[in-house]
Amino acid sequence: MTYPYQPVVFTNITVLTPSVTAGEDVLIYWEYCKFTNAPSTIKGVVVDDYSLSITEYQSSVPKGCGDAVTRLPTKKHMRGDTYYYRAKSCFEMNKLRTICVPYRTSEFTLT
Repeated sequence: MTYPYQPVVFTNITVLTPSVTAGEDVLIYWEYCKFTNAPSTIKGVVVDDYSLSITEYQSSVPKGCGDAVTRLPTKKHMRGDTYYYRAKSCFEMNKLRTICVPYRTSEFTLT
């Protein structure tokens, strides 16, 4: 039996630092409702004309609704431009099924 299932719903994703210097962290605020106890793997890229992969990491926010602030590191060698962060939060529900929930931030500027 298959059915649509969202292990998490993201809302109100906001860039708190819309302009930063390359090498500084971009702060991202987000609200969520998580419907499983399973941890997730976050896989993301920073995008302008090109995509720059960010290291995957594990997230273990508790089941239920809440909010969080995430630090998105930037590299000193990144050029000054307008970017956004595109990611997906992947949950291994069982050995046969992994569900990924995509999300995206608004744009931010590196100077």
